[in-house]
This record gives sequence, structure tokens and C-alpha cells, in this order.
Amino acid sequence: MNSKTAVQNQFGETIKQARTEAQLGLREAALMLQINPGYLSNLENNATKAMPSDEVIKKLSKLLKLDYENLRDMATQIAPDHRGMKKLSEEEVRGMQAFYRFAKEHNMTPTEAMKKVEKVLAEGKTKRG
Repeated sequence: MNSKTAVQNQFGETIKQARTEAQLGLREAALMLQINPGYLSNLENNATKAMPSDEVIKKLSKLLKLDYENLRDMATQIAPDHRGMKKLSEEEVRGMQAFYRFAKEHNMTPTEAMKKVEKVLAEGKTKRG
């Protein structure tokens, strides 16, 4: 299992365990979170291609009494040992979430997606200059 998969699994397992410990059923928790039960199930089982929005992460952390930053780090696939490096702004988090969604939607690894972005940027500079 690579580190990316481990972090994804950690996110799903964390929210599922917290929900179970809070004695909340899947449908009950989804209703309280104002999200589709199928979506919550997908999050818990790491079966979604898109990462949860910051709003969903905030709702999960509040409902399940989980640390928001740790949960956000897991959701954005930032390894826990990198958390202390720099606190990200909301805009940076949204940008990272969009980047990872783009990579997943195009069946790319983050490295492949970054190379694609760099290529597009380089082509843009060539066309302008």
C-alpha cells in the first residue's frame, strides 16, 4: 500500500470509526451532515473520486468531534508528518482539493497532474513570448 492509499484509508476509517463510536447510523449522520448517505458511505469506504469540500470536512469534524485540521489534512492527502510545516489558508486548501480532484477525475497521479500543469504553463509562456 503506497502512502497516498494509506492516507485515504486513514480518512475513511477515521470518520467511520468516529461515527460508529458516536452511535450514529449512516443515514442519521448523513441527514445531520446534510449530505447523501451514499456519499458518506463512499467517503468512509474511500470509494469516491472527488475529495470532500471544505464545508463537508467542517461538518464532519463538528458532528464527529474530530480535529478539523487533522481531518482536512487526511482529506487533502497531506501526510500527517507534514502538518507542522505550514498552516494552509482556506484558499490554498481549496486549491489543493481542486488539484487532487482534477488528478483523480483524469486518472492521473498527483505527479502526472503536476507535469501536465507545468507543460501547459510552459506552452503558455512560449505562445506569449
